Amino acid sequence: MGTSTSLILIIASLATFAVITGVSTFHFVRKDAVPLGAMVISAAAVSSVAVFAWCAWMVPRDTLIPLPLYVAALTLFFWTIQTTRKRDFVLAFTKIVPNTLSVDGPYAYVRHPFYVAYLIYHAANAIATTALLPWAMFGLMLAIYVVAARGEEQFLAQGEYKDAYGAYRRRTGMFFPKLWRRT
Repeated sequence: MGTSTSLILIIASLATFAVITGVSTFHFVRKDAVPLGAMVISAAAVSSVAVFAWCAWMVPRDTLIPLPLYVAALTLFFWTIQTTRKRDFVLAFTKIVPNTLSVDGPYAYVRHPFYVAYLIYHAANAIATTALLPWAMFGLMLAIYVVAARGEEQFLAQGEYKDAYGAYRRRTGMFFPKLWRRT
């Protein structure tokens, strides 16, 4: 059963999730109704957090390794917020061609830093327990974010920035920085 370490990790995870969710609510622009895909992300993320909390309490791992990962996720998340705060970023799965191309800040390293921050968070949750179910939830979140990212990239490839986006895509990784950048 739960230990003081698992309680610390559950509180840290819930606090991180609350901050990301709360800030995201105000940062992303809604053009119309919330897209179905965005609702799927929300439901999957809440489910993932619930699975983590249950597993962290029932089959805890005596480690605090997730704590710096929560900090890393929040740091990347806020860096990305700072970079995009004056741009109209829409919710995931919104079917519009973006009117801006972000290539500065964390976007200089990866094309989808918001998703990377979220994945670091879910990986931290999985590391916090000895159960396999949080890793399955991490895999689910990864799959959802890959689908969302590919959809967004299709729209970027159609917009007024399509040539610039093509060059950017060749030199920047989707979720991991490219060690050897092509120009």
